[in-house]
Amino acid sequence: MTHKNNSLISSISLKPSKLNFRSQTVNAASDKKQISALEAKISKLTSDVDKLRAETAGIENEIKALQEKIMEIGGVKLRSQKSKVDDLREQLAALNDRITTCDVARTKNQKDCEKFAKIMKSGEEELETLVQELAELEEDMKRSSQNAEKIRKKAEDAEHVFLTFAHG
Repeated sequence: MTHKNNSLISSISLKPSKLNFRSQTVNAASDKKQISALEAKISKLTSDVDKLRAETAGIENEIKALQEKIMEIGGVKLRSQKSKVDDLREQLAALNDRITTCDVARTKNQKDCEKFAKIMKSGEEELETLVQELAELEEDMKRSSQNAEKIRKKAEDAEHVFLTFAHG
């Protein structure tokens, strides 16, 4: 009986172990199915990601090509515009130099004009003085000429009187 009892005990003690094993097996099978399903989803998503990457790589290459074209076109236009801007800057610099030169010349000419105006005014004042002095000298000369005429006439009269007395 001991043997039977032992066998029964062992059979009882095995039962929960078998049940436990079966539930673990069932759980393991369920887990395997879930894992399998998840792996399938991961695989599909990975495949989708790879496809999207391939598509985006193509699009990215197109974008890069378009950007290069834009840079080529824009670069040519940019260089052209930059050249125009540089030319305009050079023209502005040349014009500014001319303006500066003209301003300096204008300032010098204004000073010269002021200087010559003073010289002219001084010359006109001196001319007025000389005209007055000349008028005075002409007046003096006229008086002297009149006086000389009077003296000559007196001298002639005196000579006439002298000759009349001396001859007569």
